[in-house]
Formats: sequence, C-alpha cells, structure tokens
Amino acid sequence: MKKYVVTSNRKIEIRGLLGFKGESQTVEYDFTPWETDNGSVSSVEWIVESGQASISGESLSSGLASAVISTSESGSSLIKVTATAGSNVFVTHIRVVSKEPFVYDEDYGLYG
Repeated sequence: MKKYVVTSNRKIEIRGLLGFKGESQTVEYDFTPWETDNGSVSSVEWIVESGQASISGESLSSGLASAVISTSESGSSLIKVTATAGSNVFVTHIRVVSKEPFVYDEDYGLYG
C-alpha cells in the first residue's frame, strides 16, 4: 500500500507510482491533518485523466481515502484525485508507470 499524508502546508507535486503490467496497488490519502484547517472531507473523486490504468474499490472513512489502481498494459497513466470539504477543494495527481515484468529498463529512478 502506498500512503500519502495531506497537510495544509503542502508542496504542489505529482506523486509517482511504479508497478508492473497486470499489477494492482492500493493508494491511500490521509486527509486528517488537512481537515483541521479545511473541514471534514465529504467526498473524494478518482479520475483517470490519461493512460490505461483503472480505479476500483474507492472508499472514504474518517479522513482516509483509498482506491485500488490497476494496470493491464505497460505505459504511463495520470490519475487526478479531488477531495472536497465544504467549499474547500484539494486536487492532486498520481503518475502511474507500468512496466513489463522481465524487461530491463534503466529509467526506474524517474518515477519513484
């Protein structure tokens, strides 16, 4: 499981997720520190903006949002995550890179 904590003092950045073709990984965002200044998160939307990744198993409970991200092909995907707390909105992105399991590639450091 890949976990991210969202605080009110955050840097704008795209998160990275590296996996193999056919793999599924759970991603979790902990919004509880962000909720202190912005109110309780009432909804989180996960959208595949580009690429072939898919999202399932979305859940939100007590400021913890999670989803399962799966890849069926090698390549790059971009997922947009939007959390809403009243009139406050938090937007972030996850760049998912899926590789063939037995193909040597020296660019893994670019995606971590």
